[in-house]
Amino acid sequence: MRNCFLLALAIVFLAGCRSSVTQPKSTSDSTGSNLFGKWNWVQTQGAWVGTKKPDSIGSAYYVITADSTIYFHSPLSSWHSRFTLRRGHSYVMGDTEQFIYLLDTAAFYTPEAVVQRGDSLTINQDVMDGYDELYIRSK
Repeated sequence: MRNCFLLALAIVFLAGCRSSVTQPKSTSDSTGSNLFGKWNWVQTQGAWVGTKKPDSIGSAYYVITADSTIYFHSPLSSWHSRFTLRRGHSYVMGDTEQFIYLLDTAAFYTPEAVVQRGDSLTINQDVMDGYDELYIRSK
């Protein structure tokens, strides 16, 4: 009986979380031209990973191009995808942020908040137990 109750509670919780997600509206400032270029990984922290840096895994980087393609390379995996950018409400940061939507993914994918300030780029999973990735622009 207790297991049935916990299962029902988990289903209600998950259904409630899923229904509160809204699709952000596309804006005219969705070109992401300030994101174009190569971004070298500095660190990942949060969630279950703790803090990871290149010295523990190896170097990784993104290349973001003007034709709306994003390339990722690391010692563990490499992939590329078309993408689009949209502004939407960030549940973690509590403000309107720019989100990147990968268009060519076969697996389950949650859009991630992308914050670019100067030569730094932060990619945030935008979930409470998610992680933040920090990148710096390659010179």
